Amino acid sequence: MFNARADAISVIVTPVPVFNEVNANGEFSGYTVDLIRGMLEEAELEGQIRPEPLARMLTDLKNNPAQLGASLVRTPEREDQYYWISPVTAIPNHVYVKANSQLAETGITSLSELSGVAVRRNDYRHTLLEQAEVADILAVNSWEQAIELLLADRVNALLYSSAGLRLMCENAHMDCSELNPIYTRSTVVSYIVLPKVPENAELANLLSAAAAKFKSQQQFEALTEKVNQQLATSGLSGQLENGVLFVVDNGEAPKNEHLWVLGELSGDFAKLNSINEMVGYNADLVRRVLGEANISASVLAVPWQRLLRETLHKPNVLSFAVARTAEREERLHWITPITRNTYGLFGLGESAGTGIDQIPKGKIVGTLKHDFRAEIAAAANLATLEYDSWGETISALYNNDVDFVFTSPWSLKLGCRQVQSSCQDISMDYPYQEVTTWLVLSKPGTSMALVEKLKAAAKKVKSEDKYVQWAERWVSDINLRNNTAFSVRDGIIYLYSNEQFE
Repeated sequence: MFNARADAISVIVTPVPVFNEVNANGEFSGYTVDLIRGMLEEAELEGQIRPEPLARMLTDLKNNPAQLGASLVRTPEREDQYYWISPVTAIPNHVYVKANSQLAETGITSLSELSGVAVRRNDYRHTLLEQAEVADILAVNSWEQAIELLLADRVNALLYSSAGLRLMCENAHMDCSELNPIYTRSTVVSYIVLPKVPENAELANLLSAAAAKFKSQQQFEALTEKVNQQLATSGLSGQLENGVLFVVDNGEAPKNEHLWVLGELSGDFAKLNSINEMVGYNADLVRRVLGEANISASVLAVPWQRLLRETLHKPNVLSFAVARTAEREERLHWITPITRNTYGLFGLGESAGTGIDQIPKGKIVGTLKHDFRAEIAAAANLATLEYDSWGETISALYNNDVDFVFTSPWSLKLGCRQVQSSCQDISMDYPYQEVTTWLVLSKPGTSMALVEKLKAAAKKVKSEDKYVQWAERWVSDINLRNNTAFSVRDGIIYLYSNEQFE
């Protein structure tokens, strides 16, 4: 059992440039090391820091739980094995291939499509590849070895973080300029950890409180400023959020002319003006994001089917507005949310219920072609007919070709306008759920630098007062003209009142 008053706590760190380093004199330094020291000082504890490879650190923590480890990525498999004392960094993981690889052109939509992938042995990314049943995983002792295998064409791909790759290549004097990211697996958070045994419960509470207190002080702010200066020399940048340092590659995005921006016409949200230029909230928001990112690109109006097809299969396609669903989650980069709406099945009031599972057998549902609601209806074993426009689905309902239209109140109104009908006899007979639409970026062959650049630009745009004022003014104007109850909150247009959130 650890005695806080008599003992110096042992701390194991895995060597990582900038974060956990040992100089020629055997002295420890780096962002994580300084964070640990600040935490221990707040807890009035002494620490003895030593470096170890990840595999050895995990073994030592298991054999002797009275010691800290850093930094360890939080995963479901590890959740109950440790006290997660304090988060350190958040870093996205990517699949890297060589620029001349076929995969650089085609991209992938899941890890399971890969074969011949290098990874560090016993790393959590090793587990991710195994869970995806990737063929021919080559697990090695270090990331340097894994990178060398890809550079030498001995494997097809590498699963690693952008920050790790940058720092490791620089530290090992390797030319990694021909390695390109083609797929983002996830952003993971690393922690300072303490093995979860009953004897450590009191110490865990003490250290967690000490870490939180240290992170609230100017000393921690100075620490983050220092590490950002170091990261910048390696083409990286860090942004602090809730005590977590989000580290991303700060490389240049692809040339502006290579970015295609596609939007679907959607009433006042996206419509063509007298010179066939797309305007409306969606289009104007996208232009603001592009302007903040210093990217010049035309916004093209295209049918939904083409928008979805090109966004799923071509590189550098920025599209709006795409509903975020489980089936699409891993296939697109989600830049920023745009609208949130309630969806349901609308009919002529012949039957009603509380959910899609209560619809009588034999009923036919009308949707747009390739719309996510067609997939939902099919999964519920409902017969579906798909149409090119909401106006066509409304006509099909009145002609008794379908029993219900699977849509939102806003899209229903658009369809009714298209057929010049008041649709007063149409009601939501079976509610479904709320769905958020997003500005998205295609994955195959798209640079992660562009992804991060657009996300950062969108975040900055929505954080400014002028955006909030513009969005609120737009919503107020639409509500006045169309007798709607739209509202705006946290950078999202709710296609209903948000008073329920107050």
